[in-house]
Amino acid sequence: MIAAFYVIPIEGGWEEYYDYATAEDYQETARFRQTMSSSLYTAIQTAIESQNQNTEQNEGQNGTESSSLPDSPNLLYYIRYESKEVARSTAGTVSVTEKIPSFPEEYNFILHFNGKTVTAIKDGEPVDLYGSGYYTMESDWELPGFQGGESTIFSSFPKDQLVRCNVWLAARKELLSVSSYDVLASIQSEQERLSFAFFLWCMVFFAGILLLLVYTFMRASRNAFWQAAAGVTAHIWFEWKLIIGAAFLFAVLTGLSMGPFVWGDLSLWFFFFFVNDLRWNKGIWKHNGPMALYCFLERRRKLLPFQKRLIWYGPAVWIGVAVYLLLALFCLLAFHGGFFIPMIPLTLLAAYFWHRSRKTFCVAVEETGRLLDRISAVSRGESLPPLTLTFDSDLAQAANDLNSIESGIREAVERQISSERMKIELISNVSHDLKTPLTSIISYVQLLQEEELPDTAKGYVEILAKKAERLKTMVQDVFEVSKAATGNLTMQNEPLDLTKLVRQTMADMNEQIESSTLSFRVSLSEEAVFVYADGQKLYRVFQNLLENILRYSLEGTRVYLRQETDFNNTEITLRNVSREELLDSVDLTERFVRGDDSRTDGGSGLGLSIAKSFTEACGGSFRVETDGDLFTAIVSFPVFHAPQGEKQESEITPADSPEKMDSQGGPTEDPQGISMDN
Repeated sequence: MIAAFYVIPIEGGWEEYYDYATAEDYQETARFRQTMSSSLYTAIQTAIESQNQNTEQNEGQNGTESSSLPDSPNLLYYIRYESKEVARSTAGTVSVTEKIPSFPEEYNFILHFNGKTVTAIKDGEPVDLYGSGYYTMESDWELPGFQGGESTIFSSFPKDQLVRCNVWLAARKELLSVSSYDVLASIQSEQERLSFAFFLWCMVFFAGILLLLVYTFMRASRNAFWQAAAGVTAHIWFEWKLIIGAAFLFAVLTGLSMGPFVWGDLSLWFFFFFVNDLRWNKGIWKHNGPMALYCFLERRRKLLPFQKRLIWYGPAVWIGVAVYLLLALFCLLAFHGGFFIPMIPLTLLAAYFWHRSRKTFCVAVEETGRLLDRISAVSRGESLPPLTLTFDSDLAQAANDLNSIESGIREAVERQISSERMKIELISNVSHDLKTPLTSIISYVQLLQEEELPDTAKGYVEILAKKAERLKTMVQDVFEVSKAATGNLTMQNEPLDLTKLVRQTMADMNEQIESSTLSFRVSLSEEAVFVYADGQKLYRVFQNLLENILRYSLEGTRVYLRQETDFNNTEITLRNVSREELLDSVDLTERFVRGDDSRTDGGSGLGLSIAKSFTEACGGSFRVETDGDLFTAIVSFPVFHAPQGEKQESEITPADSPEKMDSQGGPTEDPQGISMDN
């Protein structure tokens, strides 16, 4: 508002500015009169220069188009110097009859200079151009022919040449729009701009008065208003505030487009809001385009899986930075004529973002390597301090999860080891404590067997002797399992013929096999197959397996025992059908696990556990498979090859195969049904 009172006189005063902005006929404006005067000056100059050129070159150029007066469909001209035509418009139809031009009807304003004075006709009516006849600074027209016109622009022409010029100018009533610059069309477009500028200035003026009243009479709400205004301006990036401020300053200094007074008012408003922004919004320079772009990409990046973050982080940042810098460059070049000065801060900004993105990417790669190394260490069972990453790291959550998993695994393993240790110690202690009284019981039972007792008492003693021996076996089994679990087994590994050992075990159990209703189908290797193991432990393995088969197989079914050997390994498979259906989810090789909890046959649930422990202690592998009521036990050992020239011998003496065994061939048919159990 204050700026308007200073700059309105530059536009010719309030009245002239208002008349120009609101005139319905552009031919009644001062800008039209100035344009016609300057066009007449250019036409006369064209005629005189053409004559001077002809004089110098001693040749005529009638009918040539002036290079100084532009062609326009809104302004036609016809120029003569004495009797010679100098130039005429090519943009419209100008017909000439007896050296007098005629213009189309749509050209309603015709101005004619006859060498001395200027006449004008508008819509068939003459126009008063000279007024009092004297030229002053307040005259509407600046033309040749004024009295005392030495101060006009036409006084520079030689009078002897000026009187020989004849110029006609015709202005169109309804202006046409043209793609290039047009002297008359620009008047109409400027009218529109100034009309809008006047309306805008009025809005700014009255808004200023309103705010002044509010500021005066509502002092209590003043801070609330400015704080709310600061909340709005806080969302505008800092560099755009600087660009807007520079644009306002440039417009005020140059009087751009809408007039300097409008820009002055807007600049004053901008200054107030900018100062208020500095007051309420601390660190406003931090809210800028590059930082907003960076934060946006960070939010988007954190929504992606880590692999995509790592792949797309660099390109995404660079594309955003390049687009933003390109836009900023265009804005700077629009207000600056040079190129190197704006490129300096843009180059520094690009270098900063490059360094930041590269640093972030390298940190992510380094932390990924640390995380992968830690996973490898956990898989090897190594115990290391917790992995610590920065709180804002992309892998911070993954590192915390890995630390939690590692801690949970460590605690679970410690609890399991402690539980197993306590269980084994308890079993060992109980087994050891049972040996002394059990030995005494067996000794006294043997003494009772030597006494003369009634037949009934002798029967009781026999039952007592069997149960005591069975209890002794169970205690010994528990003791052996405990030693195997703790790694305290005494091993005497040596080369032995596995085939002979299996045959000998079956021969030793021939009486039990003969007394059963089972039919054995045996397929063993005809050649010796040596393994490096403890013969006594391995004998116990197959003894337990055969006892398990004899105790729990379905009566009248077949039992298959097969050996398969290659150069590196030998595998013995025992398959039978169980009397009871077993659950696939039960691990029959665990200690004290039985296939059927309802059994009352006195089984301890340690047979298969001992077989597995002894097999693994000898360097082999042991596994069981169940399929319905079909039970399969598989014992596998690496084949032992003696050094060249050394003879392999077995200390186990083979026994003859029982008659119920088919030692020449394998099983003739596969059994159907579910597995066996210990």
